[in-house]
Amino acid sequence: MKLTDKRIDVYPSIWRVIGLTLTSLLFVVGGFFMKNYPRVDVDKYIGYIGIAFFSFGVIIGIGWLILIAMHKSLARIFDDRLEYLIPARMKYEIIPFQHVEMFVITKTRSAKIIRADYLTGGSKNTGILNTLVSVGKVCDILNDKLERYWEQPMLSQELDQASVTSASSYSQ
Repeated sequence: MKLTDKRIDVYPSIWRVIGLTLTSLLFVVGGFFMKNYPRVDVDKYIGYIGIAFFSFGVIIGIGWLILIAMHKSLARIFDDRLEYLIPARMKYEIIPFQHVEMFVITKTRSAKIIRADYLTGGSKNTGILNTLVSVGKVCDILNDKLERYWEQPMLSQELDQASVTSASSYSQ
């Protein structure tokens, strides 16, 4: 049985990215005014820190806007795998469904992220954050695809045969 490669592309919300960028830009301007017109001596240092910190938010927001303009999806969901974008390398990392037990939403300090729990007991964060997309909907889609993947008949036997065949060909 051959899997079909129907693909679902997940793009970041342009309004969330624009909001993040403009909010960071507003705080950079606020830091600039605190630096130039301090009421107290400490305001000057707080202004420098604000400019440095929120400038990264502006840079990241502009980077995401460029990725949106280039039509680079944040993640691609196939029938047999998840591919998610690592923006710093401009490459997709692949999580094959044959190793995944389920996808869950975990909370980090500042955001919610989708995590893949493996059959072997390990887990891996996917980089799909709630600041860019609705992680609840994406996690539901991933778990539905994963459920359909494991319901396919004879798939596990074919995968076991293929892994044994490829392992034996490498050992020769």
